Amino acid sequence: METRRIVKGFHTKKTNSFVRACIAYSFITIPSLDDVILRLQLYLSSSYVSLINGCLPQTDSFLKTAITLIQQLPQYIDSSDGRPKSTDPFLLSYTSQLLSFLLIVPESYPYHISKVDSNDTLYGNESQFMEQISSLSGTVLNDILEYLQQLSDEGQYKRQSSVALELFCRIISHGDVKKMHKLLINLWQLSKKNSSPDIKRSEIAIKYLRQKANHSSNPILLDLLFKIDNRS
Repeated sequence: METRRIVKGFHTKKTNSFVRACIAYSFITIPSLDDVILRLQLYLSSSYVSLINGCLPQTDSFLKTAITLIQQLPQYIDSSDGRPKSTDPFLLSYTSQLLSFLLIVPESYPYHISKVDSNDTLYGNESQFMEQISSLSGTVLNDILEYLQQLSDEGQYKRQSSVALELFCRIISHGDVKKMHKLLINLWQLSKKNSSPDIKRSEIAIKYLRQKANHSSNPILLDLLFKIDNRS
């Protein structure tokens, strides 16, 4: 990253070779570390550095290795006081960072890396690419819906309410509201089933939806807002 700063993002043949050598060194030395969490963090950090420096094949290698390594993450690790500590909070944070980096949807990406073409530029609306995105998005959505049912079966209604509201917010921000109109209403109702719903988060979601509906005058958004207001 320091080399990139010095050349102001425009590598010469010499600096490009140096950067690639540094990245290769990271790739072959990270596996020597015993700490799985540290290895995961370094693989993701190295993938950032690789992409920012335009080393796409190396970025791909780091990400594939990180995804494979996630499966080796133990459910619990020893904490400093000797007690077992759940790795769930780390996994949640790490997965969120990884998915943000892999960024699949929306097609017009909300952010880019300077001088690096993302998939929206490389593939655009190519049918095969869009079909793959749709398939992956559908798989993720089904997994979340199954998780919501699991939370209900386990009596974790507060957590279920929180996840339902979070999914609702994601869909109205980036999803196809027309196709998921009924699902959005069901998610909103589910988020209200808990005896102590997240009022502040709900108000923010409604405010965003109202602004989006008024700005676009989209009848689908206006209808959704009307139905949600009547059921709040």
